[in-house]
Amino acid sequence: MIFKLPVCPHCGTAYQYNEIKQMKDGIEYCYHCKKKFRIRKKVNILLFIAAVCFLLICADLFVMVWSPSVNIVAMAASNFVVIAAAWLLRFFSVRFIPEKITKSEKKRIKEANEKIHKDKK
Repeated sequence: MIFKLPVCPHCGTAYQYNEIKQMKDGIEYCYHCKKKFRIRKKVNILLFIAAVCFLLICADLFVMVWSPSVNIVAMAASNFVVIAAAWLLRFFSVRFIPEKITKSEKKRIKEANEKIHKDKK
């Protein structure tokens, strides 16, 4: 489903809109389970925006053919509103892809979890 913010592929921890906004493409570690995943952001956002623009062009052509008396200013304004809405929804197309964890990373994660449990006691 496209309109869903991404979650950690390992533990399912939900990330908020502002957190995703600050992330860059590449490797990131989950703040909950400490496992790594790859962020795929730029390609998906570009595809999403391209799809929105394509649909707008098709809709504009349809309106111009079936209603030639349409006001060009009104059509431009409606296009601007749709593009602005798509820009706000762009982070819903970001995906997190699980990455393999090396033995040294597993050891580091285990030590970090042990330290957290010691600090809680």
